Amino acid sequence: LIVENRYPHDPRVRNEATALIAAGYRVTVISLRAHDEASHAFFNGVEAYRIPRIALFDKTKRSGQTWFGKAVTACKTLLGYLVEYSYFTFGSLLISLYICAKQRVDVIHLNNPPDTLCIVAAVHKLLGKKIVFDHHDLSPELYLSRYAIRGEGKGFVYRTLLLLEKISLKLADVVIATNESYREIEIRRGKLDPRKVFVVRNGPD
Repeated sequence: LIVENRYPHDPRVRNEATALIAAGYRVTVISLRAHDEASHAFFNGVEAYRIPRIALFDKTKRSGQTWFGKAVTACKTLLGYLVEYSYFTFGSLLISLYICAKQRVDVIHLNNPPDTLCIVAAVHKLLGKKIVFDHHDLSPELYLSRYAIRGEGKGFVYRTLLLLEKISLKLADVVIATNESYREIEIRRGKLDPRKVFVVRNGPD
């Protein structure tokens, strides 16, 4: 399982990993780590490799900015996400290949965001692995709600996120949605066979 969040702090991924262990699977998680956490650890039978977190710039959209200030913030935000997501994606790819060289791996389970993890999916698909895409967030809509400037519309960033989402959906052997509305979007927008898209909700055990 690959997640751009801390493990075991991410409850959804923790629950999935725990359920897989209980079902008899061997599970390895690639995640982010805080500065005071170990880079390699075990949690209730789950092996975790952690990539140091990096963060560029403050991505909070500030109210009361001038036009120029908003433009600078937008550029810094875009650059920050580009660097951070690229860093995690290629770090995850290298670690996942290292794990595959050490032991048999049958399934790569990717949790978005970022949808740039489709690069990891593509490499492992070529190596004969099955791909599960766990669709946590609709990245194109998330971008529009947080960062799109009024009147700008669905520009380059939106279209890029939409393309990455479609690639992720197409590469997956199984897609996991968090709710029925996400499932409907995945089937329609990704042109997927409904039989390979499943809803797995967050909730108590």
